[in-house]
Amino acid sequence: MLAGLVTTVVLGQLNYQDKYGGGGDTGRWYNAHRDAALITSALFATAGTLALLAPTPTEKRIRLDTVTLHKTFTGIAAAGFAA
Repeated sequence: MLAGLVTTVVLGQLNYQDKYGGGGDTGRWYNAHRDAALITSALFATAGTLALLAPTPTEKRIRLDTVTLHKTFTGIAAAGFAA
């Protein structure tokens, strides 16, 4: 995930510089950025789906712990991806 996000951000910045930073708006980085964003989104969706569908090995009470916080923030990140 981290590699995909970093690649998407770097290609997005290169695309932005090309379009608005005096690069002549050649569109050189547009397709690479779009493809990286689609692949990263698909990886995120796949990892999230697997995590949500994974069985719980033992039953436990719902409480505020690191797992609950991680699930909450992952849901917020998924909403950001969807937006």
